[in-house]
Amino acid sequence: ADRHISADRHIFANLGFLSAFSEDVPVSGSFDVIEGFAEINVPVWADMPFAESLEIDASVRIADYSTVGSTTSYAFGGVWKPVSDLRVRASFNRAVRAPNIGELFSPQVTAPGQVFVDPCDIDNIGLGSSTRAANCAQLVPAGFDPDPTTTAFAVDITSGGNPNLSEEKAASFTIGFAYTPSFVPGLAIVADYYDIDIEDGIISGVSDELIAANCVDAASINNNFCAAVERDPATGVIQSVFATSLNLSAITGKGIDYELTYDFDLDDLVGHALGDFTASLAGTYLMERENIAFSDFPESVDVLDEEIGFPEHFLNASLAWRSGPWSADYGFNYQSSQFLTSGFPAVERETIEADRFLLADAKTGNAFVHYIGGTYDMNEAVQVSLRVNNLTDREPFFGAPQGNRFRPVSAIGRSVQFGVRARF
Repeated sequence: ADRHISADRHIFANLGFLSAFSEDVPVSGSFDVIEGFAEINVPVWADMPFAESLEIDASVRIADYSTVGSTTSYAFGGVWKPVSDLRVRASFNRAVRAPNIGELFSPQVTAPGQVFVDPCDIDNIGLGSSTRAANCAQLVPAGFDPDPTTTAFAVDITSGGNPNLSEEKAASFTIGFAYTPSFVPGLAIVADYYDIDIEDGIISGVSDELIAANCVDAASINNNFCAAVERDPATGVIQSVFATSLNLSAITGKGIDYELTYDFDLDDLVGHALGDFTASLAGTYLMERENIAFSDFPESVDVLDEEIGFPEHFLNASLAWRSGPWSADYGFNYQSSQFLTSGFPAVERETIEADRFLLADAKTGNAFVHYIGGTYDMNEAVQVSLRVNNLTDREPFFGAPQGNRFRPVSAIGRSVQFGVRARF
């Protein structure tokens, strides 16, 4: 497939160096991509002892972008069905995401900057990592001591898009099963373990001084931070910093997704028809969730599991009933206790966990949110419904940070909805 992707739009002046009264900045760019895809499915065994079926599949996608060049995504896996009731599956995927037009072509704005703290200055060279001195020795002369009054405002800082970005890369592994026991008709159990790693994540907004410091605090100067810093080859003084979108971050996640559904009736138990029931339980056990701001600095990791928005356990449970024109359902969602980390910005999470008094105030506590509802089909064309959300009028977590302020419920509290659906 041969595709041409382009965009021509405007964004408001929000790049930092522009005032709020500046004119809209046009964002325009395009790229071409040629890609091909192939997949194969191979049935290996069938109708054998402990192998009712075994299939292996693989796929590959090769794309050539006019921006990042050639990329390859691939996947392989298999499905094993030892008996008719059980299916076991596993897969490995390697995926890429090419940078979008905004990340590539947002207008670059260059203005005089202020890199007051040069990490290679003789006064600062001992304040960084154990590799700073050796790395600085490759970039500046011995005894480097620039005059801040003449160099601080001589640095060109460039922000905006970056046409030299590379693609983001992800590797994921999943293994799981689906079990539908024939001795319990209507029951289905599904569970999958996942392990996802994303590298070369694209971020923006990193300060020029942090870029300069991370350049020489990394294991070597062969990193994306150093590629964004230009120094005078004779004097070593920083001349420009490209604080544009950069491939710097990483994300990891591990967990187990699971779901249980059971369709049943009680007719035989009570001796007459009561309708059809469906019970369901679906959830996630979050084992690990980390954002690594800068891949070259493992210490920049932000451990998110059990923090607000990333509960260790999250599940939805429901029981639904239907009989003729009537239906009803009840359910709840559950979130395990989470750290209100934004309320304790100066306290390390390990300190909170070790202090039971801090821990009592720093965690939300387990949360249940209930709902109940029902419908009635007046005829084939008209249905009326009634639902009560947040049945127990639970309040949101107190102290949740911006963006998570209304977890696990909104600020509205209990709400009642009545509706009529008509088909014409």
